[in-house]
Amino acid sequence: VNNGKARATKWLQEVLGVKADGFIGPITLAAASKADATAVATKLISRRATFYRNIAKGRKAKFLKGWLNRNNDLTKFTQSIAA
Repeated sequence: VNNGKARATKWLQEVLGVKADGFIGPITLAAASKADATAVATKLISRRATFYRNIAKGRKAKFLKGWLNRNNDLTKFTQSIAA
């Protein structure tokens, strides 16, 4: 939600190792079906944290702690369901 559908789609494709064209089609779906869900989620969460750090400049810097806290909560949730 916070990063937009197109960006999230491209990040997923990058993590899966397929062409990041922003469209989920048969190649992306096939790669996703073969991927380890926990590993994919972990990489996406890390990618999102990097994005937040990169945009946290100027007036947006005040939001970084909250963004990273939500990201950390998502990491904890992902780990809890993987166990």
